[in-house]
Amino acid sequence: MVDTPEAISADILIVEDDAQVRAMLRQMLEVAGFRVREAINGKEAMKSWKADQPDLVITDVLMPEMDGFEVITSLRKLDPQSKVIAITGGGPRS
Repeated sequence: MVDTPEAISADILIVEDDAQVRAMLRQMLEVAGFRVREAINGKEAMKSWKADQPDLVITDVLMPEMDGFEVITSLRKLDPQSKVIAITGGGPRS
């Protein structure tokens, strides 16, 4: 485990519709000492974020219901200083 104050106190929200990717990210982050929450889509992520703002949001770009671009836009309207990392596992869906 990484023993830094930042890692121990940081709360991260993972927004990913692929269960395997979400589980992999969660495991890596928890091993590094982060507290992790999960959302399976953008709508769920926004509900979670409003209930308790995380230190960082890691969001997939391509998701059903509310994609990562919409999540980022919504977060920036609520908190322009919110920290977000956007990820994607593939190209455009057809």
